[in-house]
Amino acid sequence: MRFSSRRGGNALAPADCLAADFPMFGIHLSRSTKLQRHTGKTQIKGVSSHADKTNAFTLIELLVVIAIIAILAALLLSALAGAKRRAKLAQCQSNFHQISVACYVYANDYNDYFPVCTFASDYSLPWAEQSSFVVRYINSFGRNKIPHNTLVNPGIQSGVFDCLGFLYETRMIGNGKVLYCPSFPDTSPFSAAQFSNPSFMSTDNYGDVRDSMLFNPQIVHPLPPENDLRLFPKASSIVPGRLFGMDSLTLITNDQYSSTDYESVNATVSAFNPNTFAHYPSQGFDVLFTDGSVQFVQSVPAFKMVGYWELFFDPIVTAQFFNYLENGQ
Repeated sequence: MRFSSRRGGNALAPADCLAADFPMFGIHLSRSTKLQRHTGKTQIKGVSSHADKTNAFTLIELLVVIAIIAILAALLLSALAGAKRRAKLAQCQSNFHQISVACYVYANDYNDYFPVCTFASDYSLPWAEQSSFVVRYINSFGRNKIPHNTLVNPGIQSGVFDCLGFLYETRMIGNGKVLYCPSFPDTSPFSAAQFSNPSFMSTDNYGDVRDSMLFNPQIVHPLPPENDLRLFPKASSIVPGRLFGMDSLTLITNDQYSSTDYESVNATVSAFNPNTFAHYPSQGFDVLFTDGSVQFVQSVPAFKMVGYWELFFDPIVTAQFFNYLENGQ
């Protein structure tokens, strides 16, 4: 603080000659500063103070901030959704690997045979199937039919289980949840939720239990005369690098008897959605290979083939489809 005055003469008039600095408060009083009284309060003229200044957002600034926040939120939500899909993809691949290990353990206990599928065949002739896409049945379809919405417990039971259901029967895959890819939502026919009434694992309204994996779907010889036996019935028959399992498939056109493919201009409304494709919107498939490895394969030719009904009924077309996935074309 600094004051100045003169000695002698008239007495000092503070109101006329006051000069002071209050730097800690951002205030400077000059000699010309005068004090006046208004309504009982002292008002100081010629005083500037940082404390008297007020800062506020303008409307434009506020809108800009809101827009930036909205953009960041959209980016964050997109990143979180992508991370969630990748996590489920990793879980599906882990499930496939566990199934592969269980199949080899099973073969070690059952004369080198992998779990057999007997759908639409004489039980004495395992692996004889007319289609590669009926290998999803956990309980044996058409044999010893179980009432609908009935809990199916693990444990050795004659004529109850089929395909990967034998792993559940022998308790090699725990409670059986590894047979279902978590990428499918509960509304999907491939989800575990569809077989959870009254509790998991229960038959559906048709008395069936199916998983979400095409297990060991390849046949010995697709060309006429066909040999519908499984290509890899035993652990000793394994050839490295071949397809041993994959995600379940659904024809992606509404009319399964339509030859219109997904890319056609005249295609029917697509059934390509989260309920039918495990890793939607990705156009790829989890593939389990005979060596136990699991890869996410994105094959444009294979994806386009899912729009042809022949894929599900013509062994030659089916073999070509598997070949695309094996070679990652």
